[in-house]
Amino acid sequence: MKTRVAGIKSFCFSIDAERDYRTDRKLTVRGLTEGLPLFFDFLKSHGIPFDVMGSGEVAEHLPREILETREDLAALGCHGYSHSPGYLNHMRLSEKEAEISRATDVLKERFGRPPRHFRAPNFSLDGETVDILGRLGYLVDSSVLPGRYVRRWRLIPLVDQRGAPQDPYTPDSNDFRRPGQSRILEVPVTPNPLAAGAPLGLGFLHSEGVSSCLSALRQTTGRYVVFLAHTWEMVTWLPSDPVRPWVLAVGRGKPDRLEELVSALDGWEFLNLDRIEAREKIARAG
Repeated sequence: MKTRVAGIKSFCFSIDAERDYRTDRKLTVRGLTEGLPLFFDFLKSHGIPFDVMGSGEVAEHLPREILETREDLAALGCHGYSHSPGYLNHMRLSEKEAEISRATDVLKERFGRPPRHFRAPNFSLDGETVDILGRLGYLVDSSVLPGRYVRRWRLIPLVDQRGAPQDPYTPDSNDFRRPGQSRILEVPVTPNPLAAGAPLGLGFLHSEGVSSCLSALRQTTGRYVVFLAHTWEMVTWLPSDPVRPWVLAVGRGKPDRLEELVSALDGWEFLNLDRIEAREKIARAG
């Protein structure tokens, strides 16, 4: 008998399309060329909308057909240019603006349309980035992971998103964790109730299984579940590959567990950031 989760929420499958996560720092894109097409075929066959948040440094490897064959399903976003240095909130204003503009331009050239959604590398949003996104014509940011708190050497704060809302809001440029009057709609990534400070997403599904993922879903409290995936989680890594043990655990080169999860979400609706933004815009206007 299948385990099902009652239809009480909306589910957004949001993919960070980036270089593979390797310990030797070589730029490889197995996740983009091997994994993403398999997962796209699954999503397309079920009519499930999704986000593709492209990293600028690997834009040339992003399969065009993913957006071209089902433009109605795929929402195009930007995941910055690279993860090095990786923290926009620790860069000078001119540097972060150049970084985001560069990534925006290469994605527009690749797909013939500009990205309208953004996710900062390592969730490294700040108020200046919110303002930059507004000036560049973005509609949605999805960089906030409520409860996220990361320190370097346990001393220097890198990311602090404690206290941020879990439902969509327009951030304050002075403190992005508070509602304000910016042009950008913040749609937070869903925090994992079973792993403090971590996102609920494909890696957790692959490493812990469908039952644990369903348990976490039942405990979420936001209106939307923004389920985070990375392309390097869409391939099977071998012990001989230059990756960390936890990468081995979260990588799986077939969407079988995602298919089992989707079948359990009986009555749920599936949205992407395009559709969430349109819905929230109507709600704010009313």
